[in-house]
Amino acid sequence: MLLLKMPRGRHVVNRHQIFYRDKAFNFRGGMYQSSLEGGKVWLQTFSFKAGASYFILSTVMLALAWSISFYIIPFIQELSTSTFIGLFLSNYLWLLSLVSRMFVILGFILLGWPLALYIVNEYQANEKGVFCKSLSLKGIVRVNINKADIRSISIRQTFLGRILGYGDIIISTNSRHFKLTGVENPSEAERILRKILQLTDEKRN
Repeated sequence: MLLLKMPRGRHVVNRHQIFYRDKAFNFRGGMYQSSLEGGKVWLQTFSFKAGASYFILSTVMLALAWSISFYIIPFIQELSTSTFIGLFLSNYLWLLSLVSRMFVILGFILLGWPLALYIVNEYQANEKGVFCKSLSLKGIVRVNINKADIRSISIRQTFLGRILGYGDIIISTNSRHFKLTGVENPSEAERILRKILQLTDEKRN
């Protein structure tokens, strides 16, 4: 095992501190930093700010579904009694109803997915490398990235991510790219990660 994996479950004492096996981790800028077995540790979970973007998309989906069901469909039904266009569009009410239901399903998925990511996702680093536990469509994925294999570390942010202050950290090796999703304050997180891993500026994208 390359890194000491953090145990399942977490006990939050207050907003500034968290305990793992009776070891205190201090909260600083969205990250938990302390020392573990003589090496510095960087630890972070899926950010609430990243979850907010899912909530915004979910709200849009549910609002569209509501508009279709309670405004557009009744309007077409009323229009179908007086105009030819309304009569023509009434043949496709089933399609609008299907789209509305799809928006509802997607809306609730987007509400639940960030909660699952917050519970499962965990990123840890010490001087030996990085340990990632993340949720994907294939299930829970656990990856150990050896420090010697890391070729570059970069940040990827969407427009909404820049506004809310979160992003993804991309760790590249010779064969693969690993994404740490929904990291709060990614610039500061990258700086701390590089410092703990003792990477040179040559390994920056």
